[in-house]
Amino acid sequence: MDGKGSAFWYGFDAITSIACGFLFVFSNYLPMILCFAMCIISCIFAFMFKPYEDPAKKEKLEENGNYIQYFKDLRTAFKNIFKSRRLKALFLFSGMFAALLALRSTVASSLFTEIGVKEEYFGVIFASLTMFSAIASKFQNIFHKALKNRVLTYFSMIFSISLIGIGLTSIFCKNFSIALSIILVFYALQYIIKGPYYTLIKRYLNSFSSPTMATKIYSVNTLIESSFSAVMCYIASRLLDFTTTTYTITILGCVFVIAFVFILDYMRDKIGLKPEEYDKKDINFTEVH
Repeated sequence: MDGKGSAFWYGFDAITSIACGFLFVFSNYLPMILCFAMCIISCIFAFMFKPYEDPAKKEKLEENGNYIQYFKDLRTAFKNIFKSRRLKALFLFSGMFAALLALRSTVASSLFTEIGVKEEYFGVIFASLTMFSAIASKFQNIFHKALKNRVLTYFSMIFSISLIGIGLTSIFCKNFSIALSIILVFYALQYIIKGPYYTLIKRYLNSFSSPTMATKIYSVNTLIESSFSAVMCYIASRLLDFTTTTYTITILGCVFVIAFVFILDYMRDKIGLKPEEYDKKDINFTEVH
């Protein structure tokens, strides 16, 4: 269900990417105005969603007004989340991979500008690449079955190495057509990985948890992902003060490869085990006192 939803999301993203590229030529502010309008519409839809929590528990909470107890239970759940070695390893990986995705999104337009691609073609390029994510996201279960517990290893290493490939191609290949073709192949690989990744990481985070516990795990993971992304974007911005986008991508690609080697080694005995091989505190979570 999540994979199919993501596929639709990427499809709409591709359509708006095409529109944005051409609208930017007419007015720099028009895409931003339309983006703001979409944010407002999204907020309106968000208020129409039904609560994810158990209705019976929500009703009891509203009747008693015992929000102090609610927050105490929330603190207990968070403490137990961080006692799980399995979840801590997943949080670490998820945070680093979110930083990798944030870096790719941040520097992609800058790279295309640097190598001489016209702005009006940005939308077409990103729309085409996004369709790779849409297709791959719909068939995320194929990746899960084919790669099994090595899926995160393949995703992280291929993505990181492709960054290095993009940087080195931009630096050493002087033929515009050849360089752009190679770069687009590397970006296509990244978008193919990006599509199923979000669905699969949710699947792994959600394993062994109840519906109410899953929301708390997702909250912690979102906080960690945002923190890692913010730090990486800041580091990238500092590097861009001293060097070009191509060298920044190459340097950070090398950093990510090294970082993931250590992270994957740390995850080796904590992720992908059989249920009976896990310690109880790694998969059994207490939500209340």
